[in-house]
Amino acid sequence: MKRILGGIGRIAFAPLTQNGTYETPVEIEFSKKIEMELKYETEELWGGSRVIYRNNSFGGGEGELTVHALTKDEQSLLFGQQKVKGGLVIKDTDVAPIGAFIFEWAYRGSNDKRLYVVYNCQCKPCPIAAETVEEGKTPEALSEIEFSVGSDRTGLIALSVDTFDETIDRETIDAWFEKVQMPEALPTKSK
Repeated sequence: MKRILGGIGRIAFAPLTQNGTYETPVEIEFSKKIEMELKYETEELWGGSRVIYRNNSFGGGEGELTVHALTKDEQSLLFGQQKVKGGLVIKDTDVAPIGAFIFEWAYRGSNDKRLYVVYNCQCKPCPIAAETVEEGKTPEALSEIEFSVGSDRTGLIALSVDTFDETIDRETIDAWFEKVQMPEALPTKSK
């Protein structure tokens, strides 16, 4: 039976450590939307008036996370900004950490979900933008955070699993937002 995806649920970010493992994912509260586009580049070599070699390779990607507001902890997590008494400071030496975005996408009409990990992402600090209250109405204050997507040192870009798939175990589903998950090969069938 074909299923239809509905709205996203939780979104979290897990920074990558110096030794190549991920920290515990931290949920980004009040997140509204996440989207990304992966880019592939085609290389062709011609000889004798025909294509003699063609290769498609991953050329990076871009994405955007939309949130209603970020706490100072979330800003520090995503942008590498230093927390100080009462808030945080932005410096010209700030470096946003590379990490993984983890999120869930619900299927309509059921409790099933598609779970995602997008590895090797790095956010760009969002602009500071504020609007005045007009006629007693406060505009919706959304922050749109751009991020880049790369592949990790093993070539991984992203992982998605369906919670209803018979090959996924309950432990992986339950730990999705507790630890960054890595793909597991399907068991080989003996002949």
